[in-house]
Amino acid sequence: MARLSKKAFQFLGCNDSEFFEGMGYHFVNFLDQFGYGDVLALLGRQLRDFLNGLDNLHEYLRFSYPRLRAPSYFCDNETENGLVLHYRSKRRGFVHYTIGQLRHGFDHFTSMIKTIIDITAGLSPRLSTSWI
Repeated sequence: MARLSKKAFQFLGCNDSEFFEGMGYHFVNFLDQFGYGDVLALLGRQLRDFLNGLDNLHEYLRFSYPRLRAPSYFCDNETENGLVLHYRSKRRGFVHYTIGQLRHGFDHFTSMIKTIIDITAGLSPRLSTSWI
């Protein structure tokens, strides 16, 4: 899989983070075409509720996909200007893919969003989001 994706982003003329972020973004479009958009819409009316509902969605998916190694999302420090999202996963290499998926979710809540990505050392990247 790594060789295939490397060839893909070489062919497309982008780097690996841009490629995987795009894959995550378009995967949510793919899910929407197969009826999962309604499920995603039920996760919450507010951005915080949507993000906190992702853990519940992954727990539900575990019944259909028992080998699923789901990530965990946790919102912190919510203010009128934004919030801090903690993303944890045992799977390496999915940070940019997840950012793409989240960016699609953010587009659902607002058309103008500013995302500041602070990837810390180790496996616990932090996403801080502000919206206008």
